This record gives sequence, C-alpha cells and structure tokens, in this order.
Amino acid sequence: MPSYLYQCYLDFRKELEIIEVEVPEEYKNGVKNRVYPNKCFDKSFDYMRENGDLPNLKYIEGLYTESELDHSWIEIDDRIVFDGTMQRFYDKEKYYQMKQAVKLVELDNRGMWGYLFQYQIGNGKPELEQAKEEYFQNKIDLQEEK
Repeated sequence: MPSYLYQCYLDFRKELEIIEVEVPEEYKNGVKNRVYPNKCFDKSFDYMRENGDLPNLKYIEGLYTESELDHSWIEIDDRIVFDGTMQRFYDKEKYYQMKQAVKLVELDNRGMWGYLFQYQIGNGKPELEQAKEEYFQNKIDLQEEK
C-alpha cells in the first residue's frame, strides 16, 4: 500500500488527467509510470539530462501561486509542460491555469547545466531568489494600489 504522501500525489495526478497531452515517443525517454513527491527540481534536471538534445526544451523554475510553493517543470515547444513530479505531459496553458503557476526562471539545456553547477558548488539559486523577490514585491505593490 502506498504511503499517504505518495497517494496524495497520485490523487493530484488524477486531477490533472483532463489536461494531459500526447507527445512523440522521442520525448518520453526516461519517463516513468510513477510519481516523485517533492522531487520536482531533481526530476526536471533528470528529464533535461535524458532529453536535452531535443529541440525547444526549456527548464523552468517558478511558483504555484495559490500555495506559494516553489516548483520546477519542463516546457516543450512553448505548448507542452512536462511535470517531473507527476511524470506526465500537459497542455501548457491549462497547466498554468489549473496549478496557478508562474514562471520565474527559464533556461535552455546549456543554461540549465551552468545553473546546476553553480547550485552544486554552494552558490544557491540567485536567479530564482531574485525573481521570487520581484514577484512578491510586485504583488505587494499591486495590493497597495487598490
């Protein structure tokens, strides 16, 4: 029997089934039929490692704004999202709407590897932190204008 957390993620994936899309087989390299709770950054890096030579892939870091949860995903041809946690492909526009997602960092394959290296040597993720700070400051400014 799956753990409670694992089952919650299976339930989340079930909710997203309505926005799943089919992709060509070459985009499915390394994709598993399981969920990876709390592993979005790792699984996004894994996907790029396995598929980074394919055209038009972008590594994304951002937020689910409803919960202000940091998240990472892959965009394909600016139309499809691969969510590494769910191991599924989704319509990008509908994914952003359903998950209330905001893109803060976008990197191509080469940029992602440089970003990963900087993180691994202890430099953190300054691009993400700065983008989050700006996002939240803009949110505060908009609230104050009301």
